This record gives sequence, C-alpha cells and structure tokens, in this order.
Amino acid sequence: IFLGSNLEKNKIKYCRSNAPNLTIKEEAFQLLFSSNGKKSGPGVNCEIECSKQKPTTQAPTTTESSGGSSSDVVCEEGKMTKEITLGPGESFSFRTAGTEYAPKQKCTAKYKMNKQCKEAKISCSKFHTIANSKCKGDFLMIKLGKKKTK
Repeated sequence: IFLGSNLEKNKIKYCRSNAPNLTIKEEAFQLLFSSNGKKSGPGVNCEIECSKQKPTTQAPTTTESSGGSSSDVVCEEGKMTKEITLGPGESFSFRTAGTEYAPKQKCTAKYKMNKQCKEAKISCSKFHTIANSKCKGDFLMIKLGKKKTK
C-alpha cells in the first residue's frame, strides 16, 4: 500500500493479524494503539523508518543526541502520548509491552519528518490484536496529517 497527500481518508485502522506495511509521504502522521480492556492479545511490534531522504549537499543533521532508542515507543497500561522527529537514517519502534498487551490503554506516537526525510515506511514484525472483523475491540490506527487526537 502506498499513501500520499492525495489520500481521501486520513485514518486507517488495523486489527487482528492485518498488519500495516506501507509508505507515507505526509509530513506528519500518528500511530495510535487502543485496547478496550476486555481481553489481551499478543500485541504489536512495528518499525517506523525514514525510507527516502531528500537530496542534499550537506551531511544530514539528526535531532537525537542519545541515539534512536530514546524515541522508541512502548505502550503500557494507561494513556500516553509521545512526539518524535524522524530524520534520514533513523528508525524507531512502536510496540506493546510484554508477551501480551495490557487492557485499557491508549498509546499515541506523533511522528514528524524533518526537512531531509521525504518518506516514512511502517512495517510490523509482530501484529495481533483482539477484535472482530470490523475492528471493534483492540486496534492500531494510523492518522495522516497534523490533526490532533481527540
């Protein structure tokens, strides 16, 4: 799946074992993991990386001083939001904690590509949530653009 700025809907919901594997051209996007608290599942482990950088004559600058791991997101019970800037050569993980995710959680990561990053790729090595065929239950949602999460 390839998503760019001409996408009509700005939200995509993933659940059960339907994992995202896509490229995004939007400057800003969000990943939201939500668990309704009825049952737990194995969870998600996704990687977000700057997959294409804009040509430049200078060496790219990064916004992380202590390495990429400080911007990894680990979703645990409760509510959390984290903002991350993605630059050339950087990749970060977005995952649920433990062998099964905790109930009643809402975990949001707001990603913004810096000026040198042209595209971001999202792929998941582990993905399984508890939901019905219409994604009612636990899910991962990708929101494109700068709109705030309610």
